[in-house]
Amino acid sequence: AIAFSLVSMWVTHLSGRRLVPINNDRFRYEADFRYGLVRFRDHIEQVALELGTVYANYGLAQGERRVFDALAQKEASSFFAAMGFYLAAMIGFVFVATYRIYARQALEIRWRRGLTGDYLERWISGRAFCQAHLHPGAIDNPDQRISEDVRDFVASALGLSLSLLAAIPTLISFGGLVWTLSSGWLIPV
Repeated sequence: AIAFSLVSMWVTHLSGRRLVPINNDRFRYEADFRYGLVRFRDHIEQVALELGTVYANYGLAQGERRVFDALAQKEASSFFAAMGFYLAAMIGFVFVATYRIYARQALEIRWRRGLTGDYLERWISGRAFCQAHLHPGAIDNPDQRISEDVRDFVASALGLSLSLLAAIPTLISFGGLVWTLSSGWLIPV
């Protein structure tokens, strides 16, 4: 019985040793996926604010159109109604744009803090700082350089990605606006 237990334990150990990395990879993949979903949920507010700014710009354009149409028709009642709509759209735009800037800066700070901490941890934990003694004068203030590089990277990556996110719906919405406004034009071919 003892020999059977030892043999079965040894066979289980040999076969299980190859399965452990596979199991670890599966759990790591699932954990990374869940973490990605949580991070997406953290950033969805910024996406909504960017799209809200596009919608507010569209509302301002519609308000301006109503005001100028009322002026062209010389109708006081429709002019004041259009001005009310335009002022409401403008106030909404100011609030959304202000909060969007605040949320973007808060996101940038969170991202910079995490990324800087990660890079500084890599710098310190791998004893990479010892390389500075081998090359004196080649690296000056590495922690400050890491912080500045992370700041520049985060600012440009966040700015470019959110600008692209806002530019595509802006193109679509204002393209549709121009299309509807020019639907009555006859273009000679």
